[in-house]
Amino acid sequence: MRPRVLRVLVLGGAILALVLSGCAHPPGRRGFGRPALSVEQVRAAQGMLQQLRARAADEEWAEAETLAMEILETYPAFESEAEVLWIGSSAARHRGRLRTAEELWQTLIRDHPQSGYSMQAQWELAELYRSRGQWESEARTLIALHDRLDASQPRRDQVRQRLRALLDQDLDLSALDVLAREFGRTFIGSSAHWAALRRAETEEVGPRELGRRLEVFLRDYPQSRHRDEARAWLARLARDGQYETPEDLRLARVDRIGVLCPLSGEYATLGQALYDGALLALEEHNRASGDSLSMVGLDTRGDEVVAVQAARTLIEKDRVIAIVGALTSSTTTAVAVLCQERGVPLVSPTATNENISQLGEFVFQTNLTRDFETRLVAQAAVQALLRRRFAILYPDDEDGRAKADVFAAEIEALGARVVASEPLHRGQTDFRQAITRVREAGPEALFLPIAPSEMRLLGPQLVFHDLRVQLLGPSTWINTGLLRQAQDSLDRAVVPSDQALVSQAESEHFARQWRRRFPERAANPFAQKSYFAMRRVINSLDPTGEDTRERLRSKIAAAFLAPGLQGGSPFLKLRVLAEGKEFPFPVEDFPGLQNPPPAEADSLDHHDLPLESDGVDPAGDASG
Repeated sequence: MRPRVLRVLVLGGAILALVLSGCAHPPGRRGFGRPALSVEQVRAAQGMLQQLRARAADEEWAEAETLAMEILETYPAFESEAEVLWIGSSAARHRGRLRTAEELWQTLIRDHPQSGYSMQAQWELAELYRSRGQWESEARTLIALHDRLDASQPRRDQVRQRLRALLDQDLDLSALDVLAREFGRTFIGSSAHWAALRRAETEEVGPRELGRRLEVFLRDYPQSRHRDEARAWLARLARDGQYETPEDLRLARVDRIGVLCPLSGEYATLGQALYDGALLALEEHNRASGDSLSMVGLDTRGDEVVAVQAARTLIEKDRVIAIVGALTSSTTTAVAVLCQERGVPLVSPTATNENISQLGEFVFQTNLTRDFETRLVAQAAVQALLRRRFAILYPDDEDGRAKADVFAAEIEALGARVVASEPLHRGQTDFRQAITRVREAGPEALFLPIAPSEMRLLGPQLVFHDLRVQLLGPSTWINTGLLRQAQDSLDRAVVPSDQALVSQAESEHFARQWRRRFPERAANPFAQKSYFAMRRVINSLDPTGEDTRERLRSKIAAAFLAPGLQGGSPFLKLRVLAEGKEFPFPVEDFPGLQNPPPAEADSLDHHDLPLESDGVDPAGDASG
């Protein structure tokens, strides 16, 4: 016989053996090669299924179980096998035949994992294990079920509650250790590890073993909500001389706060102001309270990579309890990701990106947001100034377009309309055509979301081309250089207050403290923002010295929601520019504005870059 023919015969025999072995699987087992049912067999099986459903509806459980087993034995490839298994198992359970019910549930889960019946079988199986006190089997079944349930399904909460009870009450230390090892990278991993730690404490495993377990927990789950508690636990063991805690796992220093800012490079002047403002707040607190809080400031050089390296040093080496910084949006965003991951509160007084505070619960911004202040001036223009026709001149970049869109949407939502919208291109110095088109549209007010350096060029041209309408601008227009140089074109302009989140009394207090501490230098907005950001951190510290980073985070978050921060009329945050000065927006002249409907919730942020201050313009031109 030829070799090729021989190989074909051998292969054919192997395939036949596989087919026959597949047919030999027990009822309900989905084996390879199980023959499909004929048309007649399908009809017969469907008829028996109808009878089975009727028996179950009438609660004739003995007949239902017998009929289900007959269908499974006779028609093992029936397409509705999952339903047959479910009804059969339910019938067996009602009859008290729990062993049979268990076998049918297991078959259903194994052979029909995508079926909705299999999820019901998992729940019933878990309940069976619970009734027997088979806690570890119950936990495994519930973990598998949890992975299949959508977050919106009510049973998911039931599963989580039961798993919590298993971890906290029923499972012994050995079982908890097994679950922690097998499911360490799943949703239940950190909870199982933490429960094992608690159980180990009650079983008095000894401080050395307890310390080892705590160290493993902190390294495996650095983002666990129990991380601060675990560090405090380790600190107690170390204090009692029972365990030597590694340097990187020691508890944060409650008396030490970090500051990140560019002390060299392009933004060094602004960075120094941020540093000095934070230092002023800390020194003032120490004098008044007798505390000895310390501040560790590191240079970011305005670079994202350097900023992250500096933040890591503050967290791991200096063990600061919180960080204030890091001036620009790019560096703050990079640091915010790390702080959220490591569970360190970050308070940003100056970063401008609208979404930084959305990076996580440990990240805070203490300024008006770009969108908030844009909507605020739109509301004031329509509701207080009664303007109905608006024009927009905006920078033709991503940020400028975003502000123009937010303003237009708010105006239209208030029943007014935008009659003209013109882009301003980078490097443009002659705005005659854009101004002419806007003037011809006949607006009653003009929104200009541009930086002070751009307004110095555009403002005089508005006057020259006779576009004299109500101006609306960003908070960065409250700038000494701009107010001095372009006061004629800014007459009666309405802008959000750069320092609107602090009272006039607080601003005056800061100014007095600054003059005493730094008499040779004038304060700028960045120093003041940093001063109040540091005060917020300090005021949230526990005076008993028992704080952890998590507790501090919750206190800072609560302070953000406290009455007064965002309370009262939001129009109190507006200013009117006139004669080279700023004046409070006359809310009292508009009774309807005293308590307007609450604005859409927003994080507290500031107008976007370029960052500017009195006497310093990062774009390159002097503000004097």
